[in-house]
Amino acid sequence: MKKVFHFICLILLASAASAQKRPSGKSISFINDEGKSVTYDRVITWTKKAGFQVEDFYQGSDQLAEIAMTPLKPEYHYFLKEGKFRSFYENGQLKDDATYLQNNLKGVRSQYFENGRLFKRSLYVKKNDILISLVNEVWDQQGNQLVMEGQGRSTEISELIETGNYVDGLKDSVWTGTYPNGRFCYKETYTKGILINGTSSDPEGKTYEYTQLTERAIFEGGMDAFWKFIAKNQRHPKSRVPRETVNVSFRIEKDGSVKEAFLMNEESYAANDEVIRIALLTSGKWTPGKKRGIPQPSWFDYNISFFSSTSRLP
Repeated sequence: MKKVFHFICLILLASAASAQKRPSGKSISFINDEGKSVTYDRVITWTKKAGFQVEDFYQGSDQLAEIAMTPLKPEYHYFLKEGKFRSFYENGQLKDDATYLQNNLKGVRSQYFENGRLFKRSLYVKKNDILISLVNEVWDQQGNQLVMEGQGRSTEISELIETGNYVDGLKDSVWTGTYPNGRFCYKETYTKGILINGTSSDPEGKTYEYTQLTERAIFEGGMDAFWKFIAKNQRHPKSRVPRETVNVSFRIEKDGSVKEAFLMNEESYAANDEVIRIALLTSGKWTPGKKRGIPQPSWFDYNISFFSSTSRLP
C-alpha cells in the first residue's frame, strides 16, 4: 500500500470583501489560526482549463473574502492551492495577491493595508528544497517606506505589532511581537533569516522557550507506529469496488485529542465511515503541534487504500 501523508497547519482564510455576486453555495465554518470561529459561504465552479475555482464569501453577504484555484474539489476549509490567489478586506480592498504551486507560495507576493496602500512585497524562492521568503519592500499605513531592497527596520501591523530588522530580505537580530493591547507575544533572535531562539507568552501568561516557529503534531511512537495502528484497526468494508482510495483529514486539538474528521474526496463510498472511525480512534495518541512553543490545533491528512472484503485485487 502506498502511504502518502502530510501535515496541514491551520490555514488562515482571509477576511473579506469585493462586491461580486450573491453566493448560493455551501456554508463552511472552522477555527482559523488566531483561534477565532469564522463562517463563509463557498461557491465552487469547475473550469475545464484550470480545475476548480473556489470563492469564499462572508456568510449571507456578496462580499468576496478569497478566490483561488485548486485541482481537487474542496469539501472543507482546506484545499490545495494552485495558481493565482487573491483575498480581500471587508471593505472591498485587496488584501493579498499571490501565486501558489502545490500549496506553496511562489514568486512575488504583494500585501496591502485596509486603506488600499501597499504594505509588503516579498519574493518566495526555493533554496536547497527549502522555501524562503525574501522581503524586498515594506511601507507603513501612511505610505512611508520602511524597507527598501531588503534593507531596513520594519514595524508590521496585522494580528500582531512586529518590529525588527531585515538584512538582504531576511530577518536579522532581535524581533519582538506584541498584541494591539500591548500584551507581550514573543521575542526572537535571528541570524540571516534563521531563528536562533525565542520566548513567547500565551493568553494566561505562561512562557515558552523554542527554537522552531512551528512544530508538527506527533503520533505516539512516530509515524511507523501510526501506520501500524491503522493496519491493526482497519476493517475492509464490503463493496463491489475492488479497491477504494480515501483521502481523510482530521483536526488534532491542543490537548492531543481528535474530535473532527472529514473526507477530502468523493470517489470512495463503502470506506467512508470506516476511515473516519479510525481517524477518531487515534484521539489522545498525539502530541499536539506548536506555534512559537505554544500548543495549537492542526490538521493531519493522509491517503489510504481499502480492499473490499468480498473482492480483492490480485
